[in-house]
Amino acid sequence: MDFGHVLSMIGILIALWSIPDERIPRLLRKFSQDESVLTGTVVCALLVLAGFWYGPAPVEVDSTTMPVVEESSSETLTRNRNFVFGKTNDHCQGPQDVRWRVPADEGWTIEPDSVEAYALVQSEKSSFYGVTLEPDGGAFQINGRIVNNGNCIRLFGKVIAKDARGSLRVRATYRETRIELP
Repeated sequence: MDFGHVLSMIGILIALWSIPDERIPRLLRKFSQDESVLTGTVVCALLVLAGFWYGPAPVEVDSTTMPVVEESSSETLTRNRNFVFGKTNDHCQGPQDVRWRVPADEGWTIEPDSVEAYALVQSEKSSFYGVTLEPDGGAFQINGRIVNNGNCIRLFGKVIAKDARGSLRVRATYRETRIELP
């Protein structure tokens, strides 16, 4: 975990603790008497927001929409998108290629020059290959390979020593645009 992640988690924790009582959801307020439940809820929220609790589906981290006014009678809307994709091999699993396709939302177009992706977590033998753009701006693909470290040792058909699981987690950021006609 780098210093930026630590600062982000501290900021999220401060933001969560500074929410006034009337803004806390009813369910959370119900459990606020039990410190362990509240602490567990905050820890889970931090893990999700920081991107450490990931599954096969992408998690949208941030999305903002900003109107850009042009000289014509149409309006161009622009929004920034930010997703985290991750996968971890099982023990004793062979290498696997991963491809996460990121399509533009319906009616939106991805600006190819805005697409950036980088590995957040990459085990020793795993690889992040980068991004492949579709020519029409309708989608891009994140490519990588997950490889476990070490070997599983079997004796009489039973696993007696396991390898270290391979993993890859990638953050992708990009900008989408849409033209709105009056």
